[in-house]
Amino acid sequence: MKNRPISSALRLATTVLAACVLAPLSSAQLSNQDSCAGSGLDIVGPGTHTFDLSGATTGTQGQNEASCYAFGTSQIASDIWATYVAATTGTALVSTCNSTGTLADSKLAVYPGGTACPVGGTSIACSDDQCGMLSSVSFPVTAGQSYVLQVGLGPGAAAGDGSLEVTELPAAQTFAEDDCANASADTVGPGTYDFDNAGATTGPQGQSESICYAFGLSGIQNDVWAVYVAAVDGSVTIDTCGAVGSNLDTKIAAYPNAACGSIDGTAVACNDDTCSLRSSITFDVSSGGSYLLQLGSFPGSGDGTAQVAITETPNGPGPIGFAPGACNPANANSTGSSATIRAEGEAAASAMDVDVIAEGLPPGQFGYFFASQTLGFIANPGGSAGNICVVGNPGRYNDPGQIGQGPTLMLEVGSINVPTNPVPGQMILAGETWYWQCWYRDLSGTTSNFTNVVGVAFL
Repeated sequence: MKNRPISSALRLATTVLAACVLAPLSSAQLSNQDSCAGSGLDIVGPGTHTFDLSGATTGTQGQNEASCYAFGTSQIASDIWATYVAATTGTALVSTCNSTGTLADSKLAVYPGGTACPVGGTSIACSDDQCGMLSSVSFPVTAGQSYVLQVGLGPGAAAGDGSLEVTELPAAQTFAEDDCANASADTVGPGTYDFDNAGATTGPQGQSESICYAFGLSGIQNDVWAVYVAAVDGSVTIDTCGAVGSNLDTKIAAYPNAACGSIDGTAVACNDDTCSLRSSITFDVSSGGSYLLQLGSFPGSGDGTAQVAITETPNGPGPIGFAPGACNPANANSTGSSATIRAEGEAAASAMDVDVIAEGLPPGQFGYFFASQTLGFIANPGGSAGNICVVGNPGRYNDPGQIGQGPTLMLEVGSINVPTNPVPGQMILAGETWYWQCWYRDLSGTTSNFTNVVGVAFL
């Protein structure tokens, strides 16, 4: 039983990004500045900007940013530079996801400042593969401020021409909907939203959902409401895991869009504790579909401020999967950080196009993947410095090409049957959820550790 503090007075105030987007400027051709010192020769604002990396070289600046580390490297190859000037205060989205041209793989970084070359270690945002092999970054901006953009390739990718789309969302607006019946007045999409329930009441709706039952209670205390509208066909994760503020014990539920009087018993997802006492839910969505969100606290705990992050994952090739609470985050290894695992590809079982990627392993240390449909927890097996959370007689991938050395390992799941015990291999079927974890040696080889867990719900 959790030791929970006594509740205090309650109130809601939730902050959202406004749905309207500034009209884009006309399309423009960048002059493909190969040196960051020439970034100020290409001044861009909201709109679509075409470019060509075919003749670009790889400069010395912006090649060692920690936020750019992916697939074993921080490098951005064949990079060109531009200066973006924000037209409004709010959030900017810089993306090649809708790129037209021959470019199939991009990598982006953003730095503060005017037109000077960036100082090392100052990147605001960086992305390698966000939408398939293409990239997208979002970051807060202030009207009239300048930001340096670095556009290039993941090392080894083929250069080509493409287009860069800059979109701006105005500054967040505050709303307060204590009553479920008024939730549609606060309609949100992907983004991060502040809320404060230290003044909200506990309404009658959504207090007896069976999937919300945890620690002897199903209720959500001092709840506030919003309507989330999905922008993709795929899945969404809604969580308070990265929240700062005074509300340390959150609880979240989601319902199909319906009149508040008829939502009882229809919750599609609910969670109390995933990341310590904070919450995370993941469920499938359809583009344009709307869902009721209920945000609050575990009954009897304290209320107050926190943030809710809404992150969408589209179907089709691209980042897929989710990180369940089990073994998340993993224990740190000799690099000083935890090794992580993620999945990319397509969640359709008929396609079987899934890559599982482990990153942050100690360089040169041996590792392998294993999988099952069951989660559990085994602390420090065999004296390991890490924990096993993929249980239920999992089998290891140990064929040639399936094992390797850090800092990055990748497994092409493809059409290979999952190795399980005692059955030699098992097919992945639609409707099943499988979990992967990676074991690896650390330092001298006398110590071992594990990544966290990635799960994929196959369609």
